[in-house]
Amino acid sequence: MTVIDPKFARAKFQMGDVVYKWTGDYTGPGVVRGLSLNAKGQIRYLVGHQVKGGSGEFLHVYAEGNLREMEGVTGTKGPQCPGAVGVPSYDAELLDALIVAHRQVDMLLAQVITFDHNFMPSKSAAWPDIVRRHELIQKYGGKV
Repeated sequence: MTVIDPKFARAKFQMGDVVYKWTGDYTGPGVVRGLSLNAKGQIRYLVGHQVKGGSGEFLHVYAEGNLREMEGVTGTKGPQCPGAVGVPSYDAELLDALIVAHRQVDMLLAQVITFDHNFMPSKSAAWPDIVRRHELIQKYGGKV
């Protein structure tokens, strides 16, 4: 984790960290896009969230108590996020494994279609997961 400004040296999270907003009526992952101090000198985090099925991101300000580390993806283990400073790239080996698994599922679906010409992958229960996996591969720069 790289500290951008000395006044934020005591901050639990830094720019580029992947965090989880866990309190209140809505929860979910986000990326720390900035740090600030309120009038009392307390650290506040500007966190970017993506809307499922949407594009871009919206930004929200949180106190540290609203955020938790996302195990396995925060700090130096996290994926490279646009605008992140001092965060190494995602694990290429893991992305490659995801791409291979995606191709294997495609091959298996093709084999099922060969045996049952009425089978429609887009009507199967697995289809939303297949689409999500494809989106993740694209998001991190992989090619299917």
